This record gives sequence, C-alpha cells and structure tokens, in this order.
Amino acid sequence: MKSKYFISLLFICLLVAAGSAQTNYSESAEYKPRPIATPKKDRKKKSDEKDKAVTVAVTNVAPVSGDITVTIPVAVLDRTGSALAGIKKEELSVFVDGAEVPVVGFEQDKEPVTMVLVLDSSPSTGQRFRTMQEQASKLVGALPLNMRVMVVDFNVKLNVHMQPTTNRADALAAIPKVAFGDGTSIYSAVQFMWEKILSQVPGRKVVVMMTDGVDTTSRNSNFARSLMEVEKEGVTIYPVYFDTKNDDHTRPGNNRPDDWILQALRQNGVFTPGLARLPGSSESEYKTGLAYLNDLTSASGGRMFSSEKLADGTKSLLEELANRYYVTITVPRKNIGSRPVRVRVNRPSLAVFARGSFLDL
Repeated sequence: MKSKYFISLLFICLLVAAGSAQTNYSESAEYKPRPIATPKKDRKKKSDEKDKAVTVAVTNVAPVSGDITVTIPVAVLDRTGSALAGIKKEELSVFVDGAEVPVVGFEQDKEPVTMVLVLDSSPSTGQRFRTMQEQASKLVGALPLNMRVMVVDFNVKLNVHMQPTTNRADALAAIPKVAFGDGTSIYSAVQFMWEKILSQVPGRKVVVMMTDGVDTTSRNSNFARSLMEVEKEGVTIYPVYFDTKNDDHTRPGNNRPDDWILQALRQNGVFTPGLARLPGSSESEYKTGLAYLNDLTSASGGRMFSSEKLADGTKSLLEELANRYYVTITVPRKNIGSRPVRVRVNRPSLAVFARGSFLDL
C-alpha cells in the first residue's frame, strides 16, 4: 500500500516538475504563410493571372549558396503590458525551422526609430476618417521629440505627404491634408512601401498603419505577394484596426443627419432599398482584411491595436519602441522561401513579440 502511495506521489511530483519546466520561459509566435484560395468567379481575372505570373517568377529565382544574415526585432512585455528593459543576450534563444541557431549579434537600440504613419483614406473608412486623422495627430503629438515621423496614406494608390522629419509642426500639418479617395489597394500599398520607400529611409523604422484591412483594387499585388515583401525585411508593423463593417457603405464620408438611422436599420438586418453597398463591405471581405492584418503583425513581430482603445495603447507602444532588442542570426541558405522564426526568453509569464519569419530565396 505504501509503495503504491509512494509511486502515485512520485508521479504527481513529476507532473508538477514537468509543468514548472514548461513555464520557466516565454516565446514569440512563428509565422507560416496561410494558403489563400482564389474564389472561382475571380480565377479568370487578368489581375489574378498577373499575380500568378509574378509569384512564379519569384519562386523560380536561381538558388543562392552560402549563409544568410537576419536581424530580428524583439519586444518583451510583462503582465501589465509594460516593455521590459535589461534583457541579456544569455537569456535569449532563437529557433529557425524548429531548431535552435546561434545568436551572433544582440543590442538594445536606444536610438529613436523612424515611424512611418500610414492612413487608410479609402471609401470603407469614410465615416471614421476624421476620427482617424484626430487619432493620428494625437499619436504624433505624443512621440518623443527626437523620433522622426513620415506621413503616408493610401486609397487606390499610395501617397507620401511628409518625408521623415523631427519637426512636429510639419508632421501635424500634413495629417489634415490627407485627402479622402477612391478604391482600396492595401496589398499594393504594402508592397510598394517595402520595395520602394522603406529602403530609402535610413536606420531603424516601424510602420503604424491605421486601416480596416480591406482590399478592393490592388492590381499589382495580392494577399500573399505583399506578405512576401514584409518577410524580406525586419520592419515591424503595428496596425490600428478600425472596425468599419457596420458602417454605412453606400455613401462613404457622408455625414447626413440620417446616417445613424440607416446604420441602425442595417445592424438589425432591415433592408434599405435604393442604396447599393460598395465593394469591400461584405462579411467575407472583412474577415480576409482582419486575417491580413493579423498576418502582418505575425510576420513582422508587431501588435494590433483597436482604434477604440488607441489612447490606452499609445503609452504601451511608445514604451515598446523605446525598449526594443535587435537579435542577429546567421544560418545556411536553403532557398525554400518562408522560414519560421521563434524567439525564447528564459523568463516566465512574459509576452514576447518578434519577427515571425524571413524569406530565404
């Protein structure tokens, strides 16, 4: 009887020890590109054929031998959401393709980053556009004076309104000048930024993108292709999500007094005849838009903020930007495309945000 009791007690102790072993570190999440199914009705569109051709061209690049060096931005938050300073290199481990790799470089960069502030000026954000501009101005006003800001917007095309500057007056003056436009090309905007704009911005940078994530007019890019561009560089994206799916999508930007009545009717399933909904306003398109923003954060190591709680999140975001770590690894090339990355911090009960993958072609 005693032996059975002893064995049971030993088994419980082993379980407790195993549970403790599982909680003595914290890890970031890997990013793995999701398969994107093209709807049957859209498969014959010329734009889709163009996207398909672009993808094939990328995957057929001649193999490159040797090593690849990757920089991984890392942020570590405690249970209260405050960024932690003082993490040491010895406390970090990095895993690529599930296997641990050596850390060849580590630094906590105290130099201010450049924030690329991106506003979605497309029809779907019409009723939130003024709020978006107000929140953008408050965010810029809260930034450290030595942090550079670049102001960009996108609708059917991407527009640069202010090159990186530490002049707060100029940056704040640029935001009200952002004009509401037609179309939503978030995929093309992201790809163009990564290909043409961010490479021209020196030093560390992050992207804060205020949007609902919905795309309706991209022609030179798509969901997967734009994310491939994000995987190439270690630029962190922080989406500020504007949930516009219950807004009135028949008259973007219209502030007529009866708009609230139409919204209330639609939210309760009442049909309002004579008003056609705009492209990009269906439930499936909003699900895809939210999935896209989640993938942007996962691939780049950022966090998503709700526009309704941005005031509370601003302090946490600024703390994070001031206490970021940059980890460098060198691994043999495999020419296999996307390779998942996971960063482990040997402390329990923390939230670790790090670049979730890199592109190896």
